[in-house]
Amino acid sequence: MKTAEIPPRMRGTGLKDEVSANMFKAVMFDLDDTLLDRSKAADAMFSIIARECYSNKATDEMLQSFRKYDNNGYSSKVTALNRLFDDFRPDYRIPSTEIYAFWGAHFSDCFLMDETALATIKIIVSSVKTAIITNGSSQMQRAKIEKTGLDKIFDVILISDDVGAKKPDLRIFEMAIQKLGIQPKEALFVGDNLANDVGGSQKAGMNGVWFNPNRLRNDTDVVPFKEIACFSEILPLVS
Repeated sequence: MKTAEIPPRMRGTGLKDEVSANMFKAVMFDLDDTLLDRSKAADAMFSIIARECYSNKATDEMLQSFRKYDNNGYSSKVTALNRLFDDFRPDYRIPSTEIYAFWGAHFSDCFLMDETALATIKIIVSSVKTAIITNGSSQMQRAKIEKTGLDKIFDVILISDDVGAKKPDLRIFEMAIQKLGIQPKEALFVGDNLANDVGGSQKAGMNGVWFNPNRLRNDTDVVPFKEIACFSEILPLVS
């Protein structure tokens, strides 16, 4: 059965009895909060800030405030740290002009690849073509990818700053499809963001898979092809 023929009631339910695994020739992934746990990395970055700016005198209130100001990476680093420094007076305040350099020097080292997830990714890589599509700065995203060794695993890596388009812009998905030499319907795209990852990829004709390990409620109009809590749930579709 072709993807377009799957009844709407089945999409996003995980019911794939009628879907042939060999119809998929590629799996593409988002980076932050999909392949890599950005939340854990941000907490590790806070530990570095606490060490460098607060002589390790950090509190849970400070950590919670930092998480809020960071806004899962969507806030300016300068704004996030200055708000933290304003609310909690540091022993050493990083000048605003040096915050991006400080963040860039440390943040990529805060990322670790989960070993169980990595083992599953390697199985997927052995079965189909793979790609990473990520929004963000070239320097930072590439540093994360190289730090975790993902650059040695994936066939194609597209960073929005490099290509001049960011998810959910169709162009970045179309670039990956072209580079992998496949048809859109032959690809799965796995990501945590319903609008950017799932919605964007499905508008490009791909099958959007919502990576939802925390089992969040979907309050949007986006209907994923499949919802998963771990990467091993992809294996029946590609092997």
